Amino acid sequence: MAVALLACLRLASEPAVSEFEQPLTITQRSAHTGEQPVTARSLGAPQRQADPRSPRSTVDRAPRSAVRRAQRPVAHAHDHDAALSASQEVVRDARPLGRYATPPIETRRSFDLVGLRWRGPARRVWLRARLAGGRWTPWARVDADDAEGPDLTSPEANKSLRHSLPAWAGGADAVEVRADRPLLDGHLHFVTTGRSGLRAAVATVGSWVARIAAPLARLFSPSAAHADSQPAIVPREQWAGDQCRPRRSPAYGTVKAAVIHHTVTLNDYSPDEAPQIVLAICRYHVQSNGWNDIGYNFLVDRYGRIYEGRAGGVEAAVVGAHAQGYNAQTTGIAELGTFDSDPQTEDGLRATAALIRWKLPIHGVPTSGTAQLESAGGSESRYTAGTVVTAPRVAGHRDLGKTSCPGDALYGELAQLRALVGDVPATTAGVPTAEVRVPRSLVTYGQPVTVGGTLQAPDGSPLAGTQVRLETLVARRWRTIIRVTSDAAGRWRARLRPRSTLVLRVRVPAQNGFAELLARTFTLRVRPRIVSSLRGSRSVYPHTVVRVRGRISPTSSTTQFVVLRAVGKGRRRVAVIPLQRDRSGRFGGAWRAPGRAGRYFLYVSARAPGLAWGRSEIAELSVVPGVGGGTLAPARSP
Repeated sequence: MAVALLACLRLASEPAVSEFEQPLTITQRSAHTGEQPVTARSLGAPQRQADPRSPRSTVDRAPRSAVRRAQRPVAHAHDHDAALSASQEVVRDARPLGRYATPPIETRRSFDLVGLRWRGPARRVWLRARLAGGRWTPWARVDADDAEGPDLTSPEANKSLRHSLPAWAGGADAVEVRADRPLLDGHLHFVTTGRSGLRAAVATVGSWVARIAAPLARLFSPSAAHADSQPAIVPREQWAGDQCRPRRSPAYGTVKAAVIHHTVTLNDYSPDEAPQIVLAICRYHVQSNGWNDIGYNFLVDRYGRIYEGRAGGVEAAVVGAHAQGYNAQTTGIAELGTFDSDPQTEDGLRATAALIRWKLPIHGVPTSGTAQLESAGGSESRYTAGTVVTAPRVAGHRDLGKTSCPGDALYGELAQLRALVGDVPATTAGVPTAEVRVPRSLVTYGQPVTVGGTLQAPDGSPLAGTQVRLETLVARRWRTIIRVTSDAAGRWRARLRPRSTLVLRVRVPAQNGFAELLARTFTLRVRPRIVSSLRGSRSVYPHTVVRVRGRISPTSSTTQFVVLRAVGKGRRRVAVIPLQRDRSGRFGGAWRAPGRAGRYFLYVSARAPGLAWGRSEIAELSVVPGVGGGTLAPARSP
């Protein structure tokens, strides 16, 4: 069997959570045609088998008519739930569509979650895992679901890679993969949550259950007809710690509606397992999919606990990666589990309703009715780019994308969820809009730069007398460094002299009846300031001593005199000379020209802690034939 498996484990010394990968190529047809993949969507209860470690294990068979019904195509259902949508009679068995297969793939350590990525066209893919004791789980269909992911215009989008949905195993040591067609350049991605390292976090998460009960009781009292205070939300620090840090700073958009998802993981998880599943999903989204962070804005478990998802502030309009084409206009709420045929619990629904009753009104929109969303397009969006879509304020993912998410059962519960949410009006006059002008990404140390823009009310009129804050990220917390107020035309301007590279954002706090606006996050890269005697171009005789002098800021910078020689159409480095500097930042150095003629390029480079690399102006030097006793030849230009 032509299966290439080259282990490339990325292990740390017993971290609380870790990952490893195994490259995978499938080109051989399966020899085990008697095996039938089942349509379960998570790796859960093991199937009945003759030999626990045999890949030829047997499964319960469904009637042929039921199997045929399960294979009927479903309109707009191209994701992990599609096989179940056609028939609720078949829960476990389906015809063996995966004609290409691997043998059991042993892993060097146990894993809790597994997924697959590959290059090329979409494939139908199944996974199953071997649990402790040698029992094999049912097959889980984990086809690539592009409808769940970043917008195509987002820097997160990777159009060349396909990612399967992650499947939770909860402690396994082997996996098998099937596909309907050959699969090349694939990688299995495993996540181990490290239960011992998460005990403290799990205990802390458990303490949040009691805090949720009282707010929920008040929320659903008959007289409740107003927006509620923020429900108890488990912060990222409690379920992730430092184990799933975002790759980049968050982006911000607007919130016009809530989109409901399911995570396609097991439903019978314990309270202790829930935060582990959230962490595993986050690691998979970041490390395997290559996204900035976990795709969902919030997650809700079956016990009614709400988890903060993507970083950036639970009260902010953080752009997620959960509904292709609509991420910048919605908040994504994922129900932890698989809800094809099983419904979400009452506790889970009530917690979700509490979250929506708080979240939508603070962004200036009511909880009932419909929202106008403009599609950003994408292959898995139901609507082409630019199409204005009328969607419910509380929408299922399938309302916007070519997917059957959040599963038939949960989608059928959305009417109940909307009733629990009720008709809560907006608590603000809406969210203002802002045009933000930022300086170029690379600026010079200590030089003044300006960040500015204009503010408008939701109706387009200038927003005067409004405070704008420029904040910087320090130790993962935002701190205000400048406060300014917009003028009568809504214009504002903030000036600063950066002395280190900064991550900045523009924030307009809630005021004057308007909701808070997080307008833009950007990085201001600062390079050292170099004043050098190197400039222009000139000619010298061989062996001439060329001297350089100058001044550097900050004075902690390390400076070098760099010489390049022209070689064909390129340049080759021929000398790097450390430069001595005094306490005031003055530096000096020298280089002796070689004995042969040629063209050279000279500059001073500098590095300093917390700053970007910088260099001076490049000077051109021509070494010309002649004997000048070390004197300069006539200058070619000043």
